[in-house]
Amino acid sequence: MNLEKMYDIRVVEKYMKRGLVSQKDYDAFIAGLPDVAEEGLEMETKLKSNESEEEE
Repeated sequence: MNLEKMYDIRVVEKYMKRGLVSQKDYDAFIAGLPDVAEEGLEMETKLKSNESEEEE
């Protein structure tokens, strides 16, 4: 299995409990990730209200 899948936030705790990933290795992996914040786009979201909630 590749490292990106092992360190995926959705499964890393499971692998740590099994002893397949250490906290030290995970921390090093996270620290080595590039900062891509500047590549993000600002978005606006409009939510419709739920009529049944308005009645309460």
